[in-house]
Amino acid sequence: MRQISRPLLIITLSLIAAACTQIGSRTQDSAAGDAHPDSRASSPAPAARQSKSYPARHNNPQNSHWGYTGSEGPEEWANLNPAYQLCEKGHAQSPVDISGVEKASLGRIRINYKSGPSNIVNNGHTVQVNMRKGSYMIVARKKYRLLQFHFHAPSEHTVNGKPADMVIHFVHQARNGKLAVLAVLLESCNENNIIGKLWRSIPLQAGDKKRLSRKINIAKLLPTRRAYYQYTGSLTTPPCTEGVNWMILKSTMTISDAQKKTFTDIFPNSVRPIQPKNDRVIKLGK
Repeated sequence: MRQISRPLLIITLSLIAAACTQIGSRTQDSAAGDAHPDSRASSPAPAARQSKSYPARHNNPQNSHWGYTGSEGPEEWANLNPAYQLCEKGHAQSPVDISGVEKASLGRIRINYKSGPSNIVNNGHTVQVNMRKGSYMIVARKKYRLLQFHFHAPSEHTVNGKPADMVIHFVHQARNGKLAVLAVLLESCNENNIIGKLWRSIPLQAGDKKRLSRKINIAKLLPTRRAYYQYTGSLTTPPCTEGVNWMILKSTMTISDAQKKTFTDIFPNSVRPIQPKNDRVIKLGK
């Protein structure tokens, strides 16, 4: 095989690195779910479809199996449990396609993710990282405590009809119980060092949980540029609760193909289809 001269090899590698950096820092052109914060880790993996007679125990959303395909897929969620009716009848559901946005004066996102992660869980639907107390974000003078974050592949929200390769959903809760989800879109290119640290402990079986080092700097999963799309939607998994403040960062971060494959090998399906926007307006702010 013909050998490549050292100067040519260095130039080639530099061009590849520059291309990945551009993907990680780029912003999307103007046009991008989440389980209940306390219920996802305890939700078992999908099993046989529940009866539509709704036994009394099914009034508790944690007792019903749901999934992303077949008789337990998104089109059937409302039939699995009366508590899931918003999944079919709600008018402010998520995810949506980010398009036709309007520029607006939105509060800046201030991040304080210093407490570190507690553990990483395979809840049968995704990989979820539960946080120690102390991490939060402030938006428009309102403080939201970070409860957990988890992944989907590809992204559930799309930008002008196109999904990102993956997404991280950071699930927050205000003192009054209102939820806010901060979404970070991931594009395949360079390896993500923080995700690499998380993946070393990734649980392979549903229900498995592993402790994580509190020294992992979760804030490095976010881009430095914090312009974002905002709208009011819902959880993207049962019970599809509405009134969720969605913020999707415009800038993206990177993930390697191998890291993406590690996730999709365990969770080949983890995305709810796009929902109607109805009369909702998607805003773009800094």
